[in-house]
Amino acid sequence: MNRIILIGNGFDLAHGLKTSYVHFIDWFWEEELKKIKNNLGTGVPYQDDYISMKYKFRNWLPCPEKTSYQELLSNLENNHAENVMSYKNKFLEIITKKTDLQNWVDIEEEYYEQLKTHMIRNEIEKIKKLNSDLKQIKDELEKYLKQEYRTRFKPTDIQNKRSYYNLLRIIDSEFEKKDFTTEIASGKPRNILFINFNYTSIENLYRSPNLGFDADCIHIHGELYDDQNPIIFGYGDEIDDDYKMLEKKSVGKNFILENMKSVNYSQANNYSRILRFINSDLYQIFILGHSCGNSDRTLLNKLFEHENCVSIKPYCYIDKDGKSDYIDKYINISRHFNDKHLLRERVVNASDCDLMPQF
Repeated sequence: MNRIILIGNGFDLAHGLKTSYVHFIDWFWEEELKKIKNNLGTGVPYQDDYISMKYKFRNWLPCPEKTSYQELLSNLENNHAENVMSYKNKFLEIITKKTDLQNWVDIEEEYYEQLKTHMIRNEIEKIKKLNSDLKQIKDELEKYLKQEYRTRFKPTDIQNKRSYYNLLRIIDSEFEKKDFTTEIASGKPRNILFINFNYTSIENLYRSPNLGFDADCIHIHGELYDDQNPIIFGYGDEIDDDYKMLEKKSVGKNFILENMKSVNYSQANNYSRILRFINSDLYQIFILGHSCGNSDRTLLNKLFEHENCVSIKPYCYIDKDGKSDYIDKYINISRHFNDKHLLRERVVNASDCDLMPQF
């Protein structure tokens, strides 16, 4: 029997990489603030590809306790100029102002909602602008991740830590009968496949033959520094009824679907490699740091309901208030099942799930 390890953003965060949406948007506005401050003495209003100012600041009040975006808003208010900053990138405006957006899946779902709204209203030019805005943000994200991955991540800082070996044991652990509804003998998995939804490659730490096992890895959403496997950033729920509406109305306007993940999977052979793996033998799924949100629903439904899937074991996270995210993960996983009997048969109970090691 085989094992699939689903890796999401929580995997990077557990290793100390600041790759969440919140990290990115804070970095973006920090960079914007630097450019705005450098422009203060020029005597002309500031503008770039993302925002435009119609106002010259008379003075600037540092706000070290606030985020860069909050500091900018505070200074606009302090200069009685609240309404003079306009956004050239409208999608940036939406995701910046919606403070409840915390995860990458939230951003992808927000994009999808905007796309559907424009389609229903037949606002074709706004869809073109939305796609252009998303590309700008994707380019900035790639720039940020390369900087973060290159300057902050040092594998040697991790390999000497106990959590590294704990996670290594999880990945290569023996099967336990309590995880399954069928009688399968204990033993280590025959093959291990990482399906990495991140753009980084931390999983390489765990797939060396020198550590006692080898594993294949598929970067389903693309990988930094790999032109043959470009970054995919968009939405991936073909099961949604509204997607069928988009397909029908996009005839002759293919750009409407250009940010659908399933469309962009065709740029590499990743999806076909996954299909070969899941068709080859029974498999168990471990979920490490993936929220299982709807933006990956098409792929996750295929993995979870496939006849060779034996069990699904999410590894949990305890927040600062001592609350486990197991129930949230279970609810998210449930949305990928059309057959709820399979859901209850395959997803491991909370009492049998473990915590994901944090570095």
